[in-house]
Amino acid sequence: MKLKYLSTLLLLIQGLFAQVASNVSVYSNVKGDLAISSQAFNQGQAACSIDLAGQGNLQANQVGSKGYVIFRYQAKGYEPHFNVGLPFEFIKVTNEKTVRKDRLHDSLKKRELNLIVDGQEAGSPNQAGNLWKANKEIAAYWDFKVTNEMPNLITVVTAKAGVGELAIAPLDDPTNKQIITSIKAEQGACIIQFNAKGNFRLYLQQKAYADKEEEKKRPAANISVIFLDEKAQNKEIKTISI
Repeated sequence: MKLKYLSTLLLLIQGLFAQVASNVSVYSNVKGDLAISSQAFNQGQAACSIDLAGQGNLQANQVGSKGYVIFRYQAKGYEPHFNVGLPFEFIKVTNEKTVRKDRLHDSLKKRELNLIVDGQEAGSPNQAGNLWKANKEIAAYWDFKVTNEMPNLITVVTAKAGVGELAIAPLDDPTNKQIITSIKAEQGACIIQFNAKGNFRLYLQQKAYADKEEEKKRPAANISVIFLDEKAQNKEIKTISI
């Protein structure tokens, strides 16, 4: 009886901690152009080199070797623009009743970080998107399947100041969230990196707005790009402070 109880308890514990983000780093107050190359990705190289001044540290500044998801770029039906390869698979929204298939509210007209895709500006306002300012908690999420068992590197880029949280959950238990990091307005545009194992759902979420006055003062959480890589580099990345 005790053995059965312990086995059940172990399964519950394994489920509880099935998806844990680790080695979280935040590189904040980033400004300028971030270039993405589909040609580099197709050749098995990093799609993006992060060479911008900011505050904090990065696990890696060469990112996107296994893919990327861009929000609002060439957005037909508000679908994310993605270019993803193994071991990752990005799961598209197939529900035709969903108006905004990236689950975001508006495109960002003013940004601190601008995307250049294959040598051309991604366009305005058709890059990045933010959550809806509402009197209830709002979240957008994106699902990924992963075929390896490594602690892969996930890089999330925001385009301007915002207030919210990044969270993660196992794909088979999406309500079992873990907060990765809180995003603050004073951090400006951010590059957030963390390691994650297995299939996962990535959330961008924000708390309810109390009234119209708070809507004016608190900028909505936003997102521009998700980059995907296998296990992070095991070396320190020197960054430039501003």
